[in-house]
Amino acid sequence: LPRGSVTAVTQRISLVAPDSFNHDKDNVMPCFKRIFSLVLATFALAGAAAPSFAGIIYNITNASSVQNGYSLSGSIEVSGTGNDVSLSSFNLTATKADNPTLTFSSALGDSAGSGNLIATNSGFYVPVNGTLQILKSDYSQSLNWLNDWFGSTFYSAVTNDGSGILFWDSSSYPITDGNDWQIGSVQAVPEPSTYCMALAGLACGGYSMFRRRRAR
Repeated sequence: LPRGSVTAVTQRISLVAPDSFNHDKDNVMPCFKRIFSLVLATFALAGAAAPSFAGIIYNITNASSVQNGYSLSGSIEVSGTGNDVSLSSFNLTATKADNPTLTFSSALGDSAGSGNLIATNSGFYVPVNGTLQILKSDYSQSLNWLNDWFGSTFYSAVTNDGSGILFWDSSSYPITDGNDWQIGSVQAVPEPSTYCMALAGLACGGYSMFRRRRAR
């Protein structure tokens, strides 16, 4: 190149570099502020409109060998895994040909009392020193799992109205994991909220945009 052209190119580079730097500096903060505003807006939307997480649902164990011919079906729900959990809801039915059908449902006002129950991602347990008792709203019938609860061990479905009817009554439970009675197997684990997934996508997209601007 002619000597004058080299000088012109050098001057052009010296002028462009500071402008590019200033342009990047002037635009990074507004971009970041816009991303931050979008994230805050998404948080607000999630807090106002996102449904709460569903609980973990377990199919009830049908321990047919100790249920006097009855078949037990249905599900129970807890809010999450852990020790000493309590039931959020339940819907259970016990049937036997030519015998009364037993129904227990939290939607009908029936209640549950428990102690030391264990919920995992795979099963629901009444451990040693644990108990679960589900009662009709009028206390006329109950389902009972007591695993050495204050010295009492039995699995039963009984009437509590003084008639003395025992639908079934067993001093043992046939389905165990070690010494713990497995009374349910997992049916469904809550999925991540779509709002949380959208928020994560927004944050990642914003970060990528920020990096691209910095690279330029």
